Amino acid sequence: MAEETTLTVLFSDLVSSTQLSSQFDPEDWRDIVRAYQQVSVAILQRLGGHVAPYQGDGLLVYFGYPQVHEDDAQHAVQAGLRIVTAVAELNERLQQDYGVTLAVRIGVHTGPAVFGALGDARHTEQLTVGETPTIAAGIQDLATPNSVVVSTSTAEYLSDTYAMDDRGTHAIKGVAAPVGVFQVRSMLQDAQ
Repeated sequence: MAEETTLTVLFSDLVSSTQLSSQFDPEDWRDIVRAYQQVSVAILQRLGGHVAPYQGDGLLVYFGYPQVHEDDAQHAVQAGLRIVTAVAELNERLQQDYGVTLAVRIGVHTGPAVFGALGDARHTEQLTVGETPTIAAGIQDLATPNSVVVSTSTAEYLSDTYAMDDRGTHAIKGVAAPVGVFQVRSMLQDAQ
């Protein structure tokens, strides 16, 4: 049975991962991606994120599922900023062990979504359907390396807690209407 809800979706992706992966033995690359995923997922779960099935090195995370909270958008952005910091700290070890420095881009969008079982009799997963994950992934492409961007709908939940820069309105592939995008600079002092 499908369940409609308002959801905040965080999409995190490694910058230039295809190019980087070609520079490493597959086992080493797996270990590098696994290290990034482990530090990220620990942060996401502490802040109430529900990690969807892994998609390569990208992370698709739901805030507001299975339970909706008033501060899901704030938690998603806080998680995104913490992931950027955690990846910078992880890079010290990765540089020493593998000679690589990772960068991450994160997009966050809040909107309607429908959850339901997708698949067949042998393999079924609870997944979300709708534009919300598409927009989160699309605006993530607009982020500069090691930054978090949010849509206008998410920014509306953040005005009292985060300093943001307006990045304008952008067309997102697969989405009918253009989406306003803001880059998150930091948490406001009063909100800390």
